[in-house]
Amino acid sequence: MLANRVVETLDQKLDLIAITADWAYSRYADDLAFSRITTTTRRQAMSLVKKVEAELAKFGLETHRQKTTIVSPGGRKVLLGVLIDTDKPRLTKNFRNNIETHLYALTSQKIGPEQHRLKRNFVSLIGMRRHILGLIAFAHQVDETYAAKLYTLFNTVNWNR
Repeated sequence: MLANRVVETLDQKLDLIAITADWAYSRYADDLAFSRITTTTRRQAMSLVKKVEAELAKFGLETHRQKTTIVSPGGRKVLLGVLIDTDKPRLTKNFRNNIETHLYALTSQKIGPEQHRLKRNFVSLIGMRRHILGLIAFAHQVDETYAAKLYTLFNTVNWNR
């Protein structure tokens, strides 16, 4: 909440830049997104990027060019690790594979929690457990049905072996 308060003026300026150019602006933490329903040119998109970068610089912030992407209308749109290119947000295949790999290892008779912790370089079982629960909680925000299956599997883990 404090971070949001600090950048409130920046949000207002970026929103004005976006609206003026017929874009929509949204932000989650330090991830900024600009979108629009109507088509645009790459030149117009780059013009917006430059205006946004200039405004960020005024606030003493800098962009990470390698994270800046312009996605064409038919392109795969991922925001905060969630696919947003259809009517309903979806988890990426990489996210699903990662969490399913964790759960496979944790429930495997051959691997189990301690071996998986060591292999994945977690400092503690508690830390690993919290991390995986966080992943499932994130999945729950996007796909409750899928997350329910993950919770069910997670609850079968024998953490004492």
